[in-house]
Amino acid sequence: MSSKLLFKAIDRSGQAFPIYIDISSRLGEGATAFIYKVKMQSELFAAKIYKPGRVFSIQKLEAMLAAPPANVVATEGNHRFVQYAWVSYLLKDSNDKVLGFLMPYVDQQSTYSLDTYYDPILSKRLTGNHLGALSLRLEIASNLCRLIYQLHDCGHHFIDIKPQNIRVYKDNHRVVLLDCDGFSISNRNGQPSRFPADLISTDFIAPETSRNHLAPNALGEGQDRYGLAVILFQLLNYGTHPFQGIVIDPSIQVSTNDERAALWLYPHGVVPHPRVKPRPQSIHELFLPESRALFDRAFTGVNRPTPHEWANHFQEILDNRLLVRCQRFPDNIGHIHFRGQACIGCAVEGQKQSKAGTAARPLPNAASQDGSVPPGRMGSALSGAGRPTPSAPQGNSQVSSPSFTSSEKVILGSLFFYWWRCCRFFCLKTCYKPGSQHEVKQGVRRAEECDESRTK
Repeated sequence: MSSKLLFKAIDRSGQAFPIYIDISSRLGEGATAFIYKVKMQSELFAAKIYKPGRVFSIQKLEAMLAAPPANVVATEGNHRFVQYAWVSYLLKDSNDKVLGFLMPYVDQQSTYSLDTYYDPILSKRLTGNHLGALSLRLEIASNLCRLIYQLHDCGHHFIDIKPQNIRVYKDNHRVVLLDCDGFSISNRNGQPSRFPADLISTDFIAPETSRNHLAPNALGEGQDRYGLAVILFQLLNYGTHPFQGIVIDPSIQVSTNDERAALWLYPHGVVPHPRVKPRPQSIHELFLPESRALFDRAFTGVNRPTPHEWANHFQEILDNRLLVRCQRFPDNIGHIHFRGQACIGCAVEGQKQSKAGTAARPLPNAASQDGSVPPGRMGSALSGAGRPTPSAPQGNSQVSSPSFTSSEKVILGSLFFYWWRCCRFFCLKTCYKPGSQHEVKQGVRRAEECDESRTK
């Protein structure tokens, strides 16, 4: 029995192409469909074949086929890469029944999920010391925002924004959006006018969605703007959620990020919130003021920045050299940080040392940072060419006195006490000779004088 099944691939113009799908080339299986790897006309595709009895909207697939976003597959030099796992062909059987669709093939081995770049555990998978650099994360953020902007330009909405639906290419840091058939799709030339999304994920639910108990099929661009802002905040803040904070008002009983968001308990604002404070690991205070202002808009009201605003903001940072090198570690790309702000890398190291119970290094003043980073990707950011020479600290920069943990203080105290006892024994041994009581008192007095002289 042949392992290959014959289908007809139907493109936007209605033209049909024969295609064989080898059932042994299965890539995966979900609740509703099987995914296979296929090749047609020298191009690789992923074929999504729905399981028998599963309900899906053929009209929605047709609407996606008719109105794709710009540059579903983009070209950079000689390299072609997928930006949207979008419907490219409908798949029909010999009876002209739609059973699924073809979408561009995304090689999982050549990409990372977005959270790999900010999650403390997942980031250990990154190879190369530059992959977690701030400059790279800003570039990824800009690329992501432009894809969502292009999606909105076609009238479509992401809705179920989460890092698992976003992957980043390892070689060029471009972004690809997955599970596009779950998006909210505009149907400009027919009825209904929209095919809504069916899913939304926790931690990315807009406050108004929770407060009004809205279902995913009722959500639109406002949800996308909120979910995007959450992703961007986490990307810059090492995974900290924007509503992850410590509630200081005992009358408030909430436990999840979505619950705090519904009450607008945003702890990272430029103006501190009176009822909630940020967790110690947050580095939001080291963001640029312009970035913090955009995040305030995103999380304190509904006038949220658009993906286009975010993309322009991040590109401006990269183009206008608003990133600088750390004066203390100019050759460490992990210490690249925002101009005018203290070093993020030093702050993170200080947090790690604090948790480990060791004395943290003093952070440099923002005024002492220099060394602009060239715009664009930072693959050559460690090269010596063009790197400014670190200047001496300026302003009120001071060297902090050593600090010790409680355990270190106990150890030092015990050592000092042992040293003092040894000194006292030595003085009594050398200063006191057996004799009258007067001689004993005189010997003790001389020992005490020796103690005082040693401790001065």
